[in-house]
Amino acid sequence: MDWTPVSSAFEINTAAYSVLGSEEAQPEQELRAMCDSPVETFFNFMPKSLWALVNKETNRYGLQQVTRRTASIQSNQAGSRCETLPQIRRRLKAKPAYQTHEILHVAGQLVARMLCPQNSVSARTGRWWRTARSLRGTLGGSWPGTAAWAYCATRTMRDRAIGIGCGSCGHS
Repeated sequence: MDWTPVSSAFEINTAAYSVLGSEEAQPEQELRAMCDSPVETFFNFMPKSLWALVNKETNRYGLQQVTRRTASIQSNQAGSRCETLPQIRRRLKAKPAYQTHEILHVAGQLVARMLCPQNSVSARTGRWWRTARSLRGTLGGSWPGTAAWAYCATRTMRDRAIGIGCGSCGHS
């Protein structure tokens, strides 16, 4: 295979854009107004149609996973009062769909935590959890408070992403 001639060799009598490099690069006035808020700057570059699509796909994924989650929930049930598969399926499908503003809220919190992790809400909550007196009730006192909080925090984030509750700490 041979190389083809350079395309600029075919351009004859074309004037260069003389104005293109004459100005100093500056941010738009709209961006200057929101430069103090990293979250606003982030959302400025993310179109609303993208968030609407993310919301739609999140809800569609949640409905697709109902069968898998139903089997998992039923296998984890214990005791004499267990739900049947249709009851679990009906309960999971009856959950209201996520709204776009909820997804934006979570994305904003993730951005804020990334920018300033030492001041995050979960860090303050974690300190509170370790000093709370109600830790004795966590699995009958068999778990130390820090382990229970770490388990519930990671489990809750994962389960909220797929739409089920934590179970061990009452989050839904």
